[in-house]
Amino acid sequence: MRSSLLPLTLPLLLALGLFAGCDDGDDTLPDVKLVTPASGGTGGTSKARIGERCESDDECASGTCLRADDGEAVLTVGTAPGGLCTAACSSSTECQALDAKAVCVTFAADSSYCVQSCSFGTAPLTEDKCASRAELSCQPLLLEGGPSCDDQPCPEPLVCLDGTCSILPACLPRCNSDSDCPADRYCDPRYGECVTERPDGKLPGETCDPNAAEDECRGNCVDFGGGIVECDENCTVGAPGGCGYADAATAPVACAFFAYDFGVDQGISDEGSCAARCRCNDECPGEQLCLPDTSGDAGLCVGGLALEDSLQECPEE
Repeated sequence: MRSSLLPLTLPLLLALGLFAGCDDGDDTLPDVKLVTPASGGTGGTSKARIGERCESDDECASGTCLRADDGEAVLTVGTAPGGLCTAACSSSTECQALDAKAVCVTFAADSSYCVQSCSFGTAPLTEDKCASRAELSCQPLLLEGGPSCDDQPCPEPLVCLDGTCSILPACLPRCNSDSDCPADRYCDPRYGECVTERPDGKLPGETCDPNAAEDECRGNCVDFGGGIVECDENCTVGAPGGCGYADAATAPVACAFFAYDFGVDQGISDEGSCAARCRCNDECPGEQLCLPDTSGDAGLCVGGLALEDSLQECPEE
């Protein structure tokens, strides 16, 4: 699992934009620009909202469905698994006319669409976080020009980082395995989108060369410090599959929320990173520590964890 959030997520999730919305009395969400996956239609009679599954434009209240099998509906490198009800946009104001919690996100040079904003952690029972979709994840977008949070909390759903309300969580495509994609497409673990060619490379936890001309990993080659350089991939907390292993129970890695630097507990649908399993700190790479698993099964290697909250001693053999 990655030891630091921003240096590793920014190349994948480059979010630029004008901040508009933290003045008193103004609940407008900020405009967002980003680099940045779901299956079947809605199955109901009402029109699907922004961020919900779809197979045709007619199913969406916005009138636009980015189908998973549509070769023209490319986001960054592929399509949104399961389809995505959305609308083309140039500002978040346009999106909020369709949904009060929507923001405008740029996936590629000429590809800007409305998506749902979200909040990290466990969602209230009344909240349909990321449309309850396993193929979306609540991901951090970096904003520019946000207000200070040194003396006051950030307005929801913004998150404080280094003294500024600079993180906006949003629901973005995140396929976790090929089963999230149409039969003729594959899950790209780097971008979370469905692509036409099967991604190859080393799996999470395998060693890699950070100076290689081409990344050796399916995801990303990460230097954890202390001479430990391994492949890493992102995933959706609570989603089946992911991290390159079909059987989560026997996999050497598991999906866990990586934004501990935010001081937020993880929740279902949060963007995660493929963390190595551990029994104590000595089994974790670099400067990572072993976070106890709330299920009682050993723990996971994470960064940004306080020593007193970690598993400091391995159990006796």
